[in-house]
Amino acid sequence: MRLPRPSLHMLTISLLVFLSMALLLSSSEIYRRLAYDHQREALAGLIKLETADALQDLETQAQEIGFAIQHEPSFREMFSRKDISFLEFELDNQFHQRAVADGVINLVRLYVYDLDFALVAQSTATSGQEDIRGLICPSLRETARKREGVARLQSIAGLCASHDQPYFSVILPVGGLRPIGYIQVVVDPAQSLRSMEQRLKIPVRITLGNGNESYKSLAWKDDGDEKKSLVASYVLLTPQGKPALKVAAMRNIRKFSEGLDYTRNLVIGVGGGITLLAAFLASLMLQKTTLMPIRLLTRQLQTILKNKDYPKESAMIQGEGEVRCLAQVFNEMSGELNQMYTALEKMAFIDALTQLPNRTFLQQRVEKAITMNSVNNGCFGLLLLDLDGFKEINDTLGHPVGDILLKQVGERLRKTLESCGSLCNLATRAVEPAMHDVTLARLGGDEFAVLMPTLMDSQEAISLAQEITEVLQGPFSVEGTVVAIGGSIGITFFPEHGTESDTLLRRADVALYIAKHTRNAYAVYDPAHDQNSVGQLSLRAELRNAIDKGGLCLYYQPKLHIDTGRIIGVEAMVRWPHPQRGLLSPDKFLPLAERSGLMGALTQWVISQALHQHLDWRRKGLDLKIAVNVSARVLYDLRLPDQIGQQLKNLDVPPSALELEITEDAIMVDPQRALDILSRLDAMRIKLSIDDFGTGYSSLGYLKRLPVDEIKIDRSFVKGMVESRSDAAIVRATIDLAHNLGLNVVAEGVETPEVLAMLDDMGCDTAQGYYIGYPIAADEIFSWMATPPFVQKNLSAGKP
Repeated sequence: MRLPRPSLHMLTISLLVFLSMALLLSSSEIYRRLAYDHQREALAGLIKLETADALQDLETQAQEIGFAIQHEPSFREMFSRKDISFLEFELDNQFHQRAVADGVINLVRLYVYDLDFALVAQSTATSGQEDIRGLICPSLRETARKREGVARLQSIAGLCASHDQPYFSVILPVGGLRPIGYIQVVVDPAQSLRSMEQRLKIPVRITLGNGNESYKSLAWKDDGDEKKSLVASYVLLTPQGKPALKVAAMRNIRKFSEGLDYTRNLVIGVGGGITLLAAFLASLMLQKTTLMPIRLLTRQLQTILKNKDYPKESAMIQGEGEVRCLAQVFNEMSGELNQMYTALEKMAFIDALTQLPNRTFLQQRVEKAITMNSVNNGCFGLLLLDLDGFKEINDTLGHPVGDILLKQVGERLRKTLESCGSLCNLATRAVEPAMHDVTLARLGGDEFAVLMPTLMDSQEAISLAQEITEVLQGPFSVEGTVVAIGGSIGITFFPEHGTESDTLLRRADVALYIAKHTRNAYAVYDPAHDQNSVGQLSLRAELRNAIDKGGLCLYYQPKLHIDTGRIIGVEAMVRWPHPQRGLLSPDKFLPLAERSGLMGALTQWVISQALHQHLDWRRKGLDLKIAVNVSARVLYDLRLPDQIGQQLKNLDVPPSALELEITEDAIMVDPQRALDILSRLDAMRIKLSIDDFGTGYSSLGYLKRLPVDEIKIDRSFVKGMVESRSDAAIVRATIDLAHNLGLNVVAEGVETPEVLAMLDDMGCDTAQGYYIGYPIAADEIFSWMATPPFVQKNLSAGKP
């Protein structure tokens, strides 16, 4: 007997029922998995919060221990005396009170350090722990040691691991605003984390970073049944990013699972029944408009189930009633997610600080400009800008001030480019701009870039570079402080200097380096620059080695007391006898030392050599005061007075034998901080002198606030005073005003007897220059003093 063929109506109903059930099952499975995920995430978040609270309590209790130790009546006095026996007794006393008597936290060790973080004393009690050899948490101690400024007055806390054992450590200063050392409190965090079990009323398991189990609740079950118990964990990391502790918690979710299954089955049952009834009643009307929407939505949901990624295209569904409403809601949800993804993609191309396009966006624009100009046989320009003196501002005024300055620079550059009508439009946001729009981007740090995607000739880019550097010359007002910066620009052209984005950027960087080195506003890339830049890199490494291994030497230029005609001191001038390049003068390598961060080490070397030389001369019967120049970067180092004081103490050289020369500009970067540091140096009886006076922004009115002993009139005024009446008037006025303030005056650049005679008539105290004497080596000073080439006899003529 032949079976009847199933009708299209029946096939449609069957297919609708099948797809509806598939949709219900997929939806219910997604719901179930999302419910479990949400429960697990909630439990993990709870563990994280409890862990953070536990560590915060540990830090607070550790700080209380540190404060209790240093507030003992005799502790600071014994600390200053480095009485180790007393300190260890006090540390052990506190250790027993806190770790044994109180039993609040599990103390492991107490340490006391001096200001340089050298160990002074440590507790010897252990509270049941094994004896621990060496220092615990050295990385945290090193982090605290490297801090500078106000940060050194704050406590610091963190996790660390030693021999697979986790520890929590807190370091806090001793002495308040004038610290004399530091206390480190080391505790075992596992004990505090175990208390999480009582607070949360759920089983807890704690595992060490190496996988070994530290603690497991008696109620912990390792059955792995997802419907009975839910496990979530949180890993605590050391500052090096390595696991220190893993805290896991288990929650009984049997009732939740049963309720979830019941709801799932109910939804499936009710939904299936409704689907069958609706399919039976509306099969004739909806058979062409329902089948495809449900299939499409099912596929979309299955995609979500597999990779949790939402569709980026709307589902084009035709129909009526609930199917269309469902499709509309689904498409609205997809649209909102697509907007979020679009916003995230844009964030990947925007610099968070200045809201300008970033390096990634610029590289894409350069690639497109290369493609466009390759087809059109055109050219474009790439300008790479680096701020001058930004690192000094960052170091002296702090990174927050540096960030505000970068925002102001970005806004000033944007306004400058927008005002250039010949440069088309400005693309300053990470959207899809027109191909001919100029792009301004921040590459990172204090580096900016400008892409000119179309050029008539190279002069357009050069003119823009000149305009940008002129605009940056104007002062910036940051947090009530007026700062002056400049900029240097490196320029490359396509296709002359490269046909790839990386090549153009690298060569623009080389041109930028040349602009800075030559002190020019801009430089266009030249193939010869590559060899020079490589040579500078090599020279930087050689300079570091020369400082470390004593490859430099000092020359000394005499200073003449005009009234008596006697040599009363010298100025130390560093030279570099390079094995290949010969004897290099300071202008050949001091800028390199400034850019490379070597100026601090170089200055300490010069001071050390000068003090040794003074000691050697004094033993031979020659007592000369030695002056050393100090740059802005070195001046604002809070460690400078202590470092100099230690060198004077080690060599037993009187502070009055050393004179520090500081430029006006260095003081005006941060006058209050300069005043604080100079006051500390003055309290040590070190002589202070203002170098190159008259070329900066200070005045004698401000100068009276500084604890300085003398000023040095810049050579630019002294050399021309015979021919220039205005220069002579400036020198005379400066001498008179300085004397009224009780300051000595040194005139630099004395190269003729006429200049020396005028200075004598004006009452100048000291003269320095080639007419007095050239810089000479230390071993030549005695022969030079025996037959001095300076004009001592002329000065004494006509005087009693």
